[in-house]
Amino acid sequence: MLCPSCGCTSKDCTCQRHISDTLAGDFLMPELLESAWDAKKIESSKSFPQQNQLFGYLAELYSQVDFKKNGFRIYSTNANGFDYIAISDGAGLTYVVEVKYNRSRLSKLQCRVRCSCKRSKINYFVYRVTKEQLAYWLMRYFF
Repeated sequence: MLCPSCGCTSKDCTCQRHISDTLAGDFLMPELLESAWDAKKIESSKSFPQQNQLFGYLAELYSQVDFKKNGFRIYSTNANGFDYIAISDGAGLTYVVEVKYNRSRLSKLQCRVRCSCKRSKINYFVYRVTKEQLAYWLMRYFF
């Protein structure tokens, strides 16, 4: 990885410009997402669905790591309406989790599942991940 500000190739670059760009979300995984962040491709909305899918997948990974760090077990499902189930044996908590990146909204199906969970007294948790959170996590653990 090459720092855009100082030109160093260190994974632990600490120059002020590099850190501020990272936290602002402008420097997300340049090798992996180079085409997604290309200014010309962003203006033509054809790359948005692929970019959103990638960031949604990364946000889901981020949320799973966070739950595991807090003592939860994760059970991925192929069900529609939510992403996975998080269970904590120690505290006796169970969450049905839907992960949303940035300002994305729940679909009609997800809203129905949320209402159904509420009626059944099951915890339905919408885990929201911002661009800044994802950028910080990716830079801290993968670069």
